[in-house]
Amino acid sequence: MEYRERVVDGLLARHLVDSAVVVLEGPRGAGASRAAGRVAARTWRLDIDDYARQFVDMAPHLLLEPGGAPGPVLFDEWQEIPRTLARVLSSVDAAPGQVLLAGSETPTEADELLASGAVARVQIRPMSLWESGHSTGAVSLAALFAGNDVDLTAPAPTLDPHQLFERMVVGGWPGLEGLGETKARRWLREYLLILVRDDFPTRGVRRTPDDLRRFLGVLAAGVGTEQKLSAVARDLAAATSTRTPRAETVAEYLTVLRRLLLLEDVPAWTPQLTSAAALRRTPRRFFVDPSFGLAALGLSSAALRRNLTAAAQHFEGLVLRDLRTYADPLGGVVHHLRDNNGRTVDFVVVLPDGSWGGVAVRMNPAGIDDAAKELLWLAGRVDVSVTGQHPAAFMLVVTGAGLVEVRDDGVLVAPVASLRP
Repeated sequence: MEYRERVVDGLLARHLVDSAVVVLEGPRGAGASRAAGRVAARTWRLDIDDYARQFVDMAPHLLLEPGGAPGPVLFDEWQEIPRTLARVLSSVDAAPGQVLLAGSETPTEADELLASGAVARVQIRPMSLWESGHSTGAVSLAALFAGNDVDLTAPAPTLDPHQLFERMVVGGWPGLEGLGETKARRWLREYLLILVRDDFPTRGVRRTPDDLRRFLGVLAAGVGTEQKLSAVARDLAAATSTRTPRAETVAEYLTVLRRLLLLEDVPAWTPQLTSAAALRRTPRRFFVDPSFGLAALGLSSAALRRNLTAAAQHFEGLVLRDLRTYADPLGGVVHHLRDNNGRTVDFVVVLPDGSWGGVAVRMNPAGIDDAAKELLWLAGRVDVSVTGQHPAAFMLVVTGAGLVEVRDDGVLVAPVASLRP
C-alpha cells in the first residue's frame, strides 16, 4: 500500500534533529511502525526478532549500528522487552537522531523516564480527514493562530453526510483504506476481540470477555461526557446483571485502555475569568478514534442515520481526533471548558505561549447560532488583564457539512472536512 504522508512525519523529523532518542507512541494499527520505518536506517522488531530481543536485554550497544544508511536505529514494539528504554538511554551519547522507538503501549516501568524529558515523545493517532484525503484543507489551524484570513472562495467539501458517517465508522486506521465499511467493521470487531480476550487478561484484568465487551459499550455510550467512575461502575453492573464493581476496579480498566493508547481524556481548561462562576476540573473521556466506540456499540453508518443523537455524540470524537492531530505540530493541547452554571465550550486549543482558540462542535448546522453564543461568551469572559492570558485567537464552529464562512459576529464556521494542520 502506498504510504500517505502523515502530520507526524514532520514532528519526527524535527525531534530527530534535536534529540538522541525519540519515542513514537500510538495505538495498535495507527501506523507507528510504518511511519518510523520510513526514516530508520535499521529496524529491530522486538516482538518477533529473537536475536534483537536477546541483545537489547544483554548488550544493546551491539544493536545501535545504523548499518551504513543515514538515520536512526528503530526498535519497533519496544515495550515488549522490559527496561528497553532505560538500556537504550544508557548506551547512547548526546548526539541527536540515534534511536527511534515505536510502540503500541506505554509500559509502567518507563513512566519516570518518559516524563523526565530525557527522550522526545511523539504521538500518532489514526489518520485525520486531511491525512486520509477527505478534507479540502481550506482552513488551517496554524493559519488561524497566525491571524491569517481564511479563503472563503474555497469549494465546499465533497464529503456528504452519508460518507461522513462512514468515515466515523471506518475510522482513520491506515490498514482499512479502500476496504469499505463491511470489511472495516469486521477488522474492528477482531480488534475488540483481541483486546478483551488477550490484552486485558495479560494486564491483570480478571473479567470474562463478554463483561469486558459490555464495559467498552458503557464507555462508548458515555463518550464525550464527564463520567465519574462510580457512574461507569453502576452502568456496568446494570449491563452485566452483577454486583456493582468498585470504582478502583473501573479505574484499573481505564488505565489499561490508556496504556494501550486507545483512550484520551480531554482535560479541563481553567483560565481566570471575569465571571464569578467556578470552573469544573473534570476531564471528558474520548476514544482515540470514533470508530472504536462505534464498534463497541455495534453501530453502522446506516444505524447512525437512524440515530442522529448518537451520530452527533461520536462526530464530536471525530473532530477531536483531527483537532489533536492538527494541534500537535504547534505544541497545542486540546482542552474543554465548563463552569458551575452550565456554560460549556466543547474544545479549547491552547498553545505553549498561552494563545488559544475556542471550538464548538455542531454536526447539524441548525445549532450554529447557539454554538456561536457559547464561544462569544468565553471570548468575553477570559480576563486578559491577568499576566499570560490572551484574547481568543479565533472562534470556530465545526459542522458536519456546508461552506466555510465568517459570521457578522466574527465567528468562523467550517465543516470538519475543510480543516488541516
